[in-house]
Amino acid sequence: MITLKEVTVWDTANHTYLVNDSKDRLYAYVVDGVLRELPRPLRFETRYRKFVTIQDTFGFVEPITVSGKKSWTVEGSGGNKYIVTQHGDTLRCSCSGFKFRGHCKHIEKTVDKTV
Repeated sequence: MITLKEVTVWDTANHTYLVNDSKDRLYAYVVDGVLRELPRPLRFETRYRKFVTIQDTFGFVEPITVSGKKSWTVEGSGGNKYIVTQHGDTLRCSCSGFKFRGHCKHIEKTVDKTV
């Protein structure tokens, strides 16, 4: 996931976009400091526009589908990536902390996304 801040000179304000690594799918955007997630990824066009890559400080977690279940890839504090998967109304994480304790901080990052 890449966070792009648009710097193109327009008559209107520019936004910040959260896109996939190949920069062709838009997952969320930021307007006036508020993260707005899209219900599904949309095609994203970068031609004739200028962007700078910035650090993601918005806490966006990209949803993915694993075996027909809703899941999210979450980056841990050490840079490792874990998969949190929704099973009915419960969440499970692929990290070792979840295996030992039955809960983890990666699940806490995705709790508000399960609606």
